[in-house]
Amino acid sequence: MAEFLGYENFLVAADGAVRTVRPEHLRVLPGLGEHDGEPGSCDGLTLEGVVVDVAFRGVDRVVTVDADDATGTTVRLTADVRDSALTASPGDRILLRADAAHVVALAG
Repeated sequence: MAEFLGYENFLVAADGAVRTVRPEHLRVLPGLGEHDGEPGSCDGLTLEGVVVDVAFRGVDRVVTVDADDATGTTVRLTADVRDSALTASPGDRILLRADAAHVVALAG
């Protein structure tokens, strides 16, 4: 059902529940360890990953990232990025963050 509504990112949380977050709610932060004090994301989702692809789509870019979920399974996530200052390229290690309000637990 969730796939019918458009692109979604699915991953398994530490409690075993499946979580989803829409690409437009994932923030891509280049560099690791540089964003610990950033407000508004500590109660949500934070994952490290490797950029697989960056596709330009007019006003934004779709960044495809491989990251490990809480089970250690590599999941492929997409993020819509409108920040023109982002310089992530394939092979770069980055952080993905989403605020808790945008991370939805699916009923199992």
